[in-house]
Amino acid sequence: MLMDSRVLVPLARELLSLRFRPGLLRVYLVGSVLALLGVVVGVADMLRLTFCTEDVQTGPEEQYEELKNTLRTS
Repeated sequence: MLMDSRVLVPLARELLSLRFRPGLLRVYLVGSVLALLGVVVGVADMLRLTFCTEDVQTGPEEQYEELKNTLRTS
């Protein structure tokens, strides 16, 4: 369940009033940024998989043959 702004703003004010050590605040911020980047990358990957798929779906046998042919030519 996502936190809405009515909960998030008081939480941020309370965290700032606790007088965190700068190192702890940095760790919290880095973790938050990494989590946000993970969400963005996940959404981008989902969009890529949704809209950039090939029209022809190949089975495992065709993929194996294609890989074999690629390895032979290199």
